[in-house]
Amino acid sequence: MTIQMGEPENKTPTSSYSFFFFICCVFLPSFTFSASISTHSISPDFTASNFQFIDTSGAFLRSQNGTFKATIDAMPPSSKYYFSIVHSATNIIIWSANRNRPMSSSDQLSLTVNGLTVTTQTGQSLWSTPQFNCDISAMQLSETGNLVLVDAGNNTLWESFDHPTDTIVMGRRIPIGKSLQSAVSYDDMSVGDYRLEVTDRDMVLQWNKMNYWKLSMDPEAVRNSNKAVSLMVMNGTGLYLLASDNSTVVQVALNGSSSFRRDKLGAYGRFSIVRPRSSDKWESEVAGPFEDCDLPLYCNFGLCRRNPLDGICSCLPEFSYQTNGDCMPVNGLLSLPSACTAARNDSQLNSSVSYLKFGPGMDYFANNFREPDKNNVTLSVCQDLCSQSCSCLGFSIETLLVLVIFLKII
Repeated sequence: MTIQMGEPENKTPTSSYSFFFFICCVFLPSFTFSASISTHSISPDFTASNFQFIDTSGAFLRSQNGTFKATIDAMPPSSKYYFSIVHSATNIIIWSANRNRPMSSSDQLSLTVNGLTVTTQTGQSLWSTPQFNCDISAMQLSETGNLVLVDAGNNTLWESFDHPTDTIVMGRRIPIGKSLQSAVSYDDMSVGDYRLEVTDRDMVLQWNKMNYWKLSMDPEAVRNSNKAVSLMVMNGTGLYLLASDNSTVVQVALNGSSSFRRDKLGAYGRFSIVRPRSSDKWESEVAGPFEDCDLPLYCNFGLCRRNPLDGICSCLPEFSYQTNGDCMPVNGLLSLPSACTAARNDSQLNSSVSYLKFGPGMDYFANNFREPDKNNVTLSVCQDLCSQSCSCLGFSIETLLVLVIFLKII
């Protein structure tokens, strides 16, 4: 906007200049300057929001050499903001604090002597670190991507590496008892349905507590011993499952050197290790399961046919696609069981159950990872077991080396 002013009659130049200055001070817009990024360490009291650091895309802290940065930013096109640690060169998120409770651009991260908190503009807590027995002296971001809270003696009180999300990077150690949990989708980082667990025998992927892949299944995996696994770690040469004495139990060698590699449990249940080839291209080094049809919900509640390029989804026989994309029985009088509720007792369920038979030539993803619930029993025994459980959607039975699947219908 341009303001044009003429000099009033009978006014001296000095008075006109004063009038001009007064008008500019009242009407010209004010400017907001973004705060600058700190390096390695920040001391209490400190606050940050995406709006405060808008010129740096929400970044407010970087590691000593700038390999990683701490940010408050959104995943486009979403307007959900997360307090995250990001690999600077690739913008890959390696850790997020408030996965299940996203922020707005004006919600605030606060560092005090009591710890870290993420709050809304009205003061509602979205996420926080636990209580500590001593004061926080600083928040530090290491060159490995680990966010650390330390006391005055530089002793670690809390670190992000102890609270993994869906990603690990080189140098990160995942002990037994810790797990990765997938996100719901690319732009919704809420906890999804898939888990990566380190067990005393292997690293396994799970859906609804059912295993569907393990690291030792990878074509490049080598089992070196039968010792109990203590932790998983990735470095510049491979991914390793180590025993308590640091000897290797299972290993997957990774070819070529790279300053950055990312292990991630994806939103659709696939575990992958990738490294950057250029600013926008990635090389996949490990993918498990490799086959789409080995993913539990690749076709949702449908049939997945193996194909050299990807899985082909279709409905089971006697089912058809509905307008919402789900497969439902062609016979409108039949339906799939609904979720278990307190109102549905076993006797009501058992009286209305029937089964559709499928196969041979079909299989269920979990059959290779669990022992049978019953051995050497008849078909009617299996039916009764499934009918009496509201969580059972069907069962498979093997006779004369032929696997047949039965699906529960209400």
